[in-house]
Amino acid sequence: MVVLIGDNTHKSDWVEWEVNTFIEMKKPLSGEKTWKRIRGMKLKNCDNAKMPSVLMDGRSTKEMIWNPEELDKWLDLDPDK
Repeated sequence: MVVLIGDNTHKSDWVEWEVNTFIEMKKPLSGEKTWKRIRGMKLKNCDNAKMPSVLMDGRSTKEMIWNPEELDKWLDLDPDK
């Protein structure tokens, strides 16, 4: 799951719902490693945007600044390794 983060994303109740629903659906398959399958990526020109609280405290991998090439590499990684 990739969460695109803009200037107001941290205020959205829907982002929290989407991430929690993803975790709920994926956890039976990936267990405690589910967080490794979530990445927050700040949109272009939103380098200072706040991360949504649902992605903090070990609930996602390291955030990234807009970089489609880096995102593509991350998507190809096996999160179980």
